[in-house]
Amino acid sequence: MKGKTTNSLMMHIRDNHGIDINGSLEKRKLLEMGYYHGYKAYKYKGKTTNKLGYTTFNQIVSVYTFDNDMKRLLYPYAMKLETILKNIVIDCLVSNSEITFERIYDTKLNRANELSPKGKIFPDKRSRQRAEKSFRKATQNKLRLKQEFDRAISNYYGKKDIVEHFVHSGKPIPLWAHFELVTLGSFGSFLSCLCAADKVKISKAVGTYNTAVDRDGVLLEKHIFIFKELRNAVAHNSVIFDTRFRTISVSGVIKNQLSQEFSISNIDFTTILDYVILLLHYLKPLGFSKTDLKRLVRDVERSIKDFETSLNNNTILFSILGSNYKNKLLKINSFL
Repeated sequence: MKGKTTNSLMMHIRDNHGIDINGSLEKRKLLEMGYYHGYKAYKYKGKTTNKLGYTTFNQIVSVYTFDNDMKRLLYPYAMKLETILKNIVIDCLVSNSEITFERIYDTKLNRANELSPKGKIFPDKRSRQRAEKSFRKATQNKLRLKQEFDRAISNYYGKKDIVEHFVHSGKPIPLWAHFELVTLGSFGSFLSCLCAADKVKISKAVGTYNTAVDRDGVLLEKHIFIFKELRNAVAHNSVIFDTRFRTISVSGVIKNQLSQEFSISNIDFTTILDYVILLLHYLKPLGFSKTDLKRLVRDVERSIKDFETSLNNNTILFSILGSNYKNKLLKINSFL
């Protein structure tokens, strides 16, 4: 079996996919994006069976350009948000207290204890079973977290000077060093294991605590599990225009909370704009300047406008951004 030349691939796209592609400019664009990880990746939305119905190669180029624009715009804010959240957690937990992960693991990661059904009275058997299930899950999460943090130390030994410094000196590794090594998902798991009082303390420090919808301060960890999928996608240059990176189910509580805050309906994280909304939910209370946030939103609007003009197909546009994307942009601006 022999590979096809670029000219043969263009002929294949025309003859077998029904997409008009011709000329040296489109040939060069196909070479830039690549056939297999570029052209084929942008042919569909979400699932490979959900073809977007392109008729011209320029439409695919429009989606490809929009996708790269959004990654360029969101990447620096995603990285900054991750760093700031980790620093706030460190400040909340270690100020005037122990700084090592081991001590924090023993003294502060006690969510399972709070959920223990021992000594509690329940109205019925089903309520007790639910409580026992939550307790077992929290206990398992704490045990798994220890494995994840230990694995990170093992994986980076010999690769990171900071790991060798503490290991060779026989000193316990401080929390801040662990946070530099573990994934954002592990960071979210760490937060989920904290007792409610510390969760609330952190949410207040971030500026997002809302006692009406988040009495125990659990929304931050849930948001992080959503956010980490976007963060990983932009960091690894994966396709993001259709949120195909999303693997977790977003609860109705989170959808309703953001919908009320932004006065927007249909926030369900099936469009990239919903992730912009989640970013802004944190960037604004964290003290990012209004000028900076308006610049971000203006750049997103400009990217969408260029995409709309270049694509020139409302059916595909609405499939990717949703038919209410203009209203979302208006509400986002009002939020700022």
